[in-house]
Amino acid sequence: MKRKEKSGALRQKFRPAGEDLAQLAHLKVEGENFALNIMMIKEISRLPEITRIPKAPDFFEGFISLRGAVIPLINLSRRLGLGEGALRPKSRVVIVKLEGENFGLMVDEILGVIRIPAAEILPPPRMIRGKIPDFLGGVIRQAGELILLLDLEKVLSLEEIKEMKKMGIPLGGKDEKAKHPVL
Repeated sequence: MKRKEKSGALRQKFRPAGEDLAQLAHLKVEGENFALNIMMIKEISRLPEITRIPKAPDFFEGFISLRGAVIPLINLSRRLGLGEGALRPKSRVVIVKLEGENFGLMVDEILGVIRIPAAEILPPPRMIRGKIPDFLGGVIRQAGELILLLDLEKVLSLEEIKEMKKMGIPLGGKDEKAKHPVL
């Protein structure tokens, strides 16, 4: 696919239908700037108590209970290969929905909402190393900084969701009261 065609697809993916502006949640993970499509976010809250699950993938922090729903919590720092993702005073959980399931993403800090013309979303540079390129949907420049745009469908791949279900990890959180005796 040509670079021009690819960047057009990126712009379409990260903007609300019929709008020329992309709305992104700007967040920090291990001191790095990332953004998520705001249309994928259900809510943002402080981190409640976490129930850990033995033998789960290392990026799977455990479960949280939010208004009676049991929600799997992904440590975004570990998922991106940036570090352990220790809890910080400004740590938050970003509740997102993918494939009909709710997930929590543990981040260091929420910096706000970015509204940019969709035309300014660029394909990720090829020179980025490590795990991060596997999870990117694009990059943007904001106030002289490069912000990496996460593609939620890559961060929480369908294959991994299926694998977690096979392992017996109850994903619940489908906007209904959880029936799992985990918490």
